[in-house]
Amino acid sequence: MNESGPVHYDPYGEIVIATVQGFPELDAVRAKEFGDAVIAHVAEQSGMHLLLNFHHVSYVSSAGISAILRISHAAEDRGGSVRVAGVNDDVLTVFEVTNLRDMFHIEQNVQDAAERYVQWVQSKG
Repeated sequence: MNESGPVHYDPYGEIVIATVQGFPELDAVRAKEFGDAVIAHVAEQSGMHLLLNFHHVSYVSSAGISAILRISHAAEDRGGSVRVAGVNDDVLTVFEVTNLRDMFHIEQNVQDAAERYVQWVQSKG
């Protein structure tokens, strides 16, 4: 496991699972710190396909959504992508209300999401 502060990065086949443990609430106070930390990790490697595991996140505000979008843009700019998994019902509702559920291929089961994501990356070439 590669630890980088409150987010832990674990390689899983062709993807990296980023387990968010130090930010139980991605609110206006914590969202920028979260986004900056993950973007710094994404910048270390081109083509990173990152699965954000939100199992330990209980709340996401609009600032949190903005941070996730910044992370996604940073990954895409370097040839990678971002997906989200492990969300609770409240966090899932935020993604649904903002019409971002499909963009991030959100699944509640992290293992299933990781396996599908690896298959998707492999199918790309």
